Amino acid sequence: MIIEHLVDAKALVLARRLGSFAKAARHMNMPVATFSRRIAKLESDADIRIFDRTTRSLHATEMGEKLIEHAQRLLDEADHAQTLLESFHDEPSGHIKVSAPHIFGQEYLQAIVSQFLSRYPKCNVFIELTNRRVDLVHEGYDLAIRLGDPGDLDGIAKSLGNLTAGLYRRLDKHAQVIETPEQLSNTDIAFLRPKSAPWADLKLYNDEGEKITVPVQPRFVSTNPRLLQDVSIENGYVFVMPDFMQNQYNHNLERILPELTTTSLEVFAVYTSRTHMRPSVRAFLDMLVEHVVLKKVSYSLINSIAERCNRPIFS
Repeated sequence: MIIEHLVDAKALVLARRLGSFAKAARHMNMPVATFSRRIAKLESDADIRIFDRTTRSLHATEMGEKLIEHAQRLLDEADHAQTLLESFHDEPSGHIKVSAPHIFGQEYLQAIVSQFLSRYPKCNVFIELTNRRVDLVHEGYDLAIRLGDPGDLDGIAKSLGNLTAGLYRRLDKHAQVIETPEQLSNTDIAFLRPKSAPWADLKLYNDEGEKITVPVQPRFVSTNPRLLQDVSIENGYVFVMPDFMQNQYNHNLERILPELTTTSLEVFAVYTSRTHMRPSVRAFLDMLVEHVVLKKVSYSLINSIAERCNRPIFS
C-alpha cells in the first residue's frame, strides 16, 4: 500500500491545496524537512513524481492528482468512521475544531464554550479566532462562523441573525445635539475601519437601504473596536461601534441618529455536508443557535448595503 498512514494522506492533500511544503508543514505542526522526507518516500514507494516543484511554485503531476484524490477519499472515510463511532454514544464526545472572526469570538464565544464544556465533559474544543476564511474540509474544521457572504462551499450555512453597527457617543449633557447626518462633518468622530480604506467618507443607511454619504475628517481610526471605544469614550468622540457591544457601556453611551446604521452583516454558522454531522458538533451548533441573539433586519437592507460595501467592518 502506497499510503499507509492518514498523516501521509493529509500531507498530500494539504501540499496541493496550499501550494507549498512549508505552509502544509506549518498546518501539521511538522518540520519542513520531515514533511519533505514524507513526500519523497511516497514518491519513491509509488515510483512516480507526485509534485513538480520549483523555488516558487508547487503543482501536482497528472499521476500525483490521482494519488491525492485517493488520499482525500481516505481522509473522508476516516471522518465518516469517526462519525459512526460517536453516533453510538449516548452523549456527545470527541474533539471539535471551530473558527470564528476575532470580534465575534471575543464577544460571544466565552459564555457558549464555557457552558458547552461544562455540559459535555467528554468533549474537547479548539477555537481559532481569525479573520482568515478557513477551508473547512482541507484544514479539518468542523464549523466556522462567517460574517457577510458565507462563501461558496459544498455545505450548509445556517443564519444566526445580523450584526449591525451605528454611531455612539459618551453621555454628556453639554455635548452638541446631533439631529442630521450633515452635522457629523463638523464633529470629532472615530472610525472602525479596515486598513485598506481607513480615510473613506462615512456612509450611513436608512431602513430602506438608501445610502447617505457624509464627508468627514476622523480624529481617530482603528481596526480594533475595543481600542476605538476606549479612546472615543475618553475624548467624547462620536464613534462607530457594533450594536451588540453597547451593553458593556449602556449607562455611559447614547446612540447618535438611531434610525441610521453604518453597516449590517448576516452571521452564518457554516459546516461541511461531506459526512454526517457528529453529535458533538450538532450539540455545539444547537448551543450557538440558542445563545446568539442578534438583531433581525430586512433582507432589502442587507442586500443594499452588501452591494455597496467592499468588505465587512466586523472582520
